[in-house]
Amino acid sequence: MLLKLDVKEKDTLEDILALSPTYLGINFSNNPPVFLDNLDKLPTTIKKVGIFVNEEIENIISTIYKYNLNCVELHGSNNISLCKKLKKETNVTIIKSVSILDSSNFWVTKQYENIVDLFLFDTKIDIYQKEKKSFDWHILSEYKGKKEFILKGKITQEDAKKINKLELPKMVGIQNI
Repeated sequence: MLLKLDVKEKDTLEDILALSPTYLGINFSNNPPVFLDNLDKLPTTIKKVGIFVNEEIENIISTIYKYNLNCVELHGSNNISLCKKLKKETNVTIIKSVSILDSSNFWVTKQYENIVDLFLFDTKIDIYQKEKKSFDWHILSEYKGKKEFILKGKITQEDAKKINKLELPKMVGIQNI
């Protein structure tokens, strides 16, 4: 199972390498980490993921080439045409984030099924409580899509143990335990 880490501004390259992640997420929508110029020193076994929230396609593409990214993770209201254009003009893996509050949110995946390479299922923010909460992991068994997914969202080590006991053949990894 893969492990995806998202770099925080205070993280050092040494901190990241010590955890041996499969994917390294770099948020280009906020303040990127200071060691961006050292990304070429990462082992090739670690895939560099550019994280973008409602970003313009031109900015995404230029960032892909500038930092030699392997993947992009798209959050927000990224539309299908943007994903198609990225697929056509780049050679990166496209990960589409989908917020999940309950199993009815899986309908979104059908729209992107033939375009993106992977989904990231994240906890949906409850608009009344205004914070992310972990959801009932058992609803993941209701996902019937063809694409594999990474799971994210207030996952503790104890949660990871419970999640690993579920039969989720499309789940390939967990982000930031």
